[in-house]
Amino acid sequence: MPLSAVLESFGIALLLPLLQAMGGESDQSSNASNILGIFEWAGISTEPYILLSIIGIVFATKACIKFASEGLLNFYTAKLMLRLKSRCIAGYSNMDHAAFASRNTGHYINIITTQIQRLAKSFGFTMHMAVHFISSLVFLAAAAAINWKFALVAVLGGLAITFPLQALNAKVRKISRETASEMSLLNKQLVQVIQTLKYLIATNRTERFLELIHSSCHRLFQHQYRTGLAHAFVSSIREPLSVLLVILLVTLQVYFFNQGLAPALVALLLLHRTTQAFMMTMGEYQKSMELSGSAELVHQEISLYTSNQEPRGDEIQPDFQASIEFKDVTFAYDPHEASTLSNITLTIPKNHTIALVGRSGAGKSTLADLVSLLIRPDTGSILIDGQDTRNIDPLTWRRQLGYVCQDTVIFDDTIAANICLDDHLYHHDDRCRERVHEAARQAFAADFINSLPMKYGTVVGDRGVRLSGGQRQRLFIARELYNSPNLLILDEATSALDGEAEMAIRESLELLHHTVTVIVIAHRLATIKHADYIYVLDNGKIAEEGPYEALCGEQESIFRSMLETQSL
Repeated sequence: MPLSAVLESFGIALLLPLLQAMGGESDQSSNASNILGIFEWAGISTEPYILLSIIGIVFATKACIKFASEGLLNFYTAKLMLRLKSRCIAGYSNMDHAAFASRNTGHYINIITTQIQRLAKSFGFTMHMAVHFISSLVFLAAAAAINWKFALVAVLGGLAITFPLQALNAKVRKISRETASEMSLLNKQLVQVIQTLKYLIATNRTERFLELIHSSCHRLFQHQYRTGLAHAFVSSIREPLSVLLVILLVTLQVYFFNQGLAPALVALLLLHRTTQAFMMTMGEYQKSMELSGSAELVHQEISLYTSNQEPRGDEIQPDFQASIEFKDVTFAYDPHEASTLSNITLTIPKNHTIALVGRSGAGKSTLADLVSLLIRPDTGSILIDGQDTRNIDPLTWRRQLGYVCQDTVIFDDTIAANICLDDHLYHHDDRCRERVHEAARQAFAADFINSLPMKYGTVVGDRGVRLSGGQRQRLFIARELYNSPNLLILDEATSALDGEAEMAIRESLELLHHTVTVIVIAHRLATIKHADYIYVLDNGKIAEEGPYEALCGEQESIFRSMLETQSL
């Protein structure tokens, strides 16, 4: 773009000898003589038709350069957006779980889908601003070479315009920050409503949430309206200011300056382009300020996940061989509050089924998160096959895990893709297809899958909306069994199911007994009855432990009390 400004300035400067020659002026100006001298030195004719041809070639070349530069800028803008999105997604996936869970889903969607795109647009505006500013300097330099007095007036006029606009730009930047924050809030509300829409409609409770969304949309409208007014103001004064400057310069030419008509016209034309380029610089600067809030928000987000990366050891955890041991483990989500788990010591042998029971808030799910290394103990240690988990890379351990929770994780894809996560592989790899069918059989999901019209090719809808609760849960378990985990964690996996669905899952667990290590977190008696060992948690501590029969034999125990009140 600066090169195109140089070519345009050169093309306009060629008008000077052309106009003087066509006007019949015998006394050429010094600038015209200099230009003609260059042509004579290069052996190029200075006939008017030659000058006209060169001017045409110069402006055609300028158009090609401008097209190429715009294409290159668009490429780098798109590349920036792609890299930032990829970087954020990778950063979130490697983020400390507690830090990640402290923000809502709408916030992350807002960053990835909206704020990064606005930042990329801001980058484009900033690049255009720099180009227009350099172009204005090129035009100004060319005008100064022809008439320095005109150029001086243009510089003073530009400074007079710039300072009043700074207050407006500061206001636009403040509105931009408010807009970015409001977009995050709106995304949060939208995600909440979409995820719970069935419940809200069924209970006629949509009104309050719709009011919140409407209020947020109204605030966004106010922010965008005010920003639009500022942009419209700058855009509307661009041409009048340029014309006023030309009028001022013509007035000076007529009453004060004593130069020929041709140099004055060429200088005016160059100064007009200078003014246009400068006003476009101001316009692009204001556009970048309109999106500066997004740039600041994305910068803060990158700093946040960079400083909250999950700690990782250097050791690779081999396949699970012996046991998982907790030694005096204590953990608190908030250091200023009571510990969620206190002095936990337990052992989980390989190929055994271990049950964790206790009332709500006892710390069962927290203990499961410690096993999967999503969180780390504040004190004490966790050993996997004798190796402290602080020294291992958690990814090498998690590859060996299967995890089934109460909130089923089902993707809007086919049955096959929900099990193996690759529909193409299912259709083109016999081994994959066999493993998918075997996992479905183990999860007691094969019968209902084969009853569907498209069988394993059936698309289940958003979060499995076309399946029943029991079918979704069995499909969820089939996915985990497909990966042949060394350790399977079932966190309240049956609490929301009916008796038939629960029995199917219990039968699945019986098939896995003594072939896979299973940790079961449950409230129902039937689910934990066949566990090899049971730990009863109470207020973050292990209150009781032992086989099912031994715990039932205790006359006065928390476990017996829970049985009698049908908490299990």
